[in-house]
Amino acid sequence: MDQDRAIFFIDARNILGGQSEYQRNGNPNYQFGYKEIVDYMNQKRNYKVIRGYYYDGAAHPSQRTVDKERFFDHLRKLGITLRLKEIDFTKPGASQKGVDICLTSDMISLAYENAYDVAVLLSGDGDYVALVELVKAKGKRVVVLAFKNSIARSLKECADNVIYFEDTPELTRQNPVAAVATPTKITPVIPVTPVQTSTPRVAAPQPLPQRGVSSSSIKP
Repeated sequence: MDQDRAIFFIDARNILGGQSEYQRNGNPNYQFGYKEIVDYMNQKRNYKVIRGYYYDGAAHPSQRTVDKERFFDHLRKLGITLRLKEIDFTKPGASQKGVDICLTSDMISLAYENAYDVAVLLSGDGDYVALVELVKAKGKRVVVLAFKNSIARSLKECADNVIYFEDTPELTRQNPVAAVATPTKITPVIPVTPVQTSTPRVAAPQPLPQRGVSSSSIKP
């Protein structure tokens, strides 16, 4: 039986906000791990994770900390594409804009290209309900990963499945056991033929490495 192809869409600000609230509510040391999420979906859910997209606002590279650059490098080694909106933090009132629009555009475009069977959305934002309904209308399934304290009821009700971080210990970032290793080389998938649509398209995804990257000492 063929495995369902899965692509991650990570609303970083929302999901990290949910984690922060969970930490404040009696779990100060909790952190989820991106490598652990990929492994869980591949091994426990039997999906074929072929790509991830990480959406966030970020400072210009010249303004980033060493820890932030190391975190971004960790994501790249996992096969996760960074979709960053540059923010100039030297200016007063700096804020991120357009991140949710970028995520929405990518998920729709890749659905029309038939690049995935399952969209895995890391967010609890109810503003994505219309997006989820549209993608489902294209015959795709949507799995939401979120924290119970930060998921909108409307999103929970329209998703095909919801996985809660609190109930899934396999998603918890593991303690360091080894130095970060060189990831498995990504093997290209067969390109898909895009469907004619006015929605902006992103590049065809590549399969993720299955193993070989430790989440030790990585700080988002």
